[in-house]
Amino acid sequence: MLSSVLYLLLLFSSPLLSVQETKEVSYQNSYSYQSKKKDIIQKLDLNYKDESTIEFKLKIITEDCQKEISCSAITNLNQDFEIDEDENGEAYVAVEYRVDKDDYSLSIRISEDKQKVKIIYTSEIEGKEQCTFLSNILMIAE
Repeated sequence: MLSSVLYLLLLFSSPLLSVQETKEVSYQNSYSYQSKKKDIIQKLDLNYKDESTIEFKLKIITEDCQKEISCSAITNLNQDFEIDEDENGEAYVAVEYRVDKDDYSLSIRISEDKQKVKIIYTSEIEGKEQCTFLSNILMIAE
């Protein structure tokens, strides 16, 4: 009996048989935009890692394509706040987080009350990107 218990312990503790768990990320904040025709949906999910870094997932779905990026963005804590406008033309203060990659640049501008977000997306692969994110649109907290 003892030898079969030892065998099972060795079997399940073997590094060759260990199963890697994939951790599903749950996000603290979610924002979305949907076109009036409901043919375009853009969604942003994010977590605050610390006071200068967010982790996010940005996704767009259209009739023709679907695209998603996930990574981290940072803000400069010494920078001035940004001023954006909502759908009624009212100004609000926003904190800008940035990502600069070889093929795109992305700014995520989050209102101080965390109820509104604007995305500013610039592709560095001009004219070759088939599916691109909507830029400079207002996304509202869900």
